[in-house]
Amino acid sequence: MAGCLLTVFFILLYILTFILLSRLNIKIYGELSGADFTGYIDFRIYGLKLFTLRIGDKKQKNKKKKPSIFKNREKVCKRLKNYRVSNIEANVKIGLEDAAVTAVSVGVVYSLLSTAYAVLANYIRIDKINFDVKPIFSGSCFELNFLCIIDVKVVNIIIDVLHVWLSFFREKVTDNISHMRRFEEHKILKGRV
Repeated sequence: MAGCLLTVFFILLYILTFILLSRLNIKIYGELSGADFTGYIDFRIYGLKLFTLRIGDKKQKNKKKKPSIFKNREKVCKRLKNYRVSNIEANVKIGLEDAAVTAVSVGVVYSLLSTAYAVLANYIRIDKINFDVKPIFSGSCFELNFLCIIDVKVVNIIIDVLHVWLSFFREKVTDNISHMRRFEEHKILKGRV
């Protein structure tokens, strides 16, 4: 009986290790045409689709803002070094009524995309990038197709989420302790007067 339990334990340990050390492939796709935005985020391990999140075509509900756990951006940006972007593609079609304004706007979009790439490259490793901006001189239009594929190990996601949450809760606890000390000092000073 003990040998059977030990065998089951090692099989589960092997499966858990296999899952934690496997690469998670995240594919982000977005399309903006006029005022309509649609897209999805696809999660895969070894080519097997885990699930897909759909973006867009939903009415946003008014929700209260929650405190951000990304207050300390330096720590988050340092953690991004474990991630790898294997492909970024952005296809933009721009058309305005005036051809000169269309040409200038194409240059502005190219410079914005290049700046975004330069900023991202400081924080995350990017293997392949493709920007394509096409001017449409015959009429007004704006279309954006975006594709981003991110490869990361599952264990890195777990470690990074735990690290960010622990630092967030540590900060909250120290804030509460300092607030309680100030309250106690104020109470003592008020009692003396």
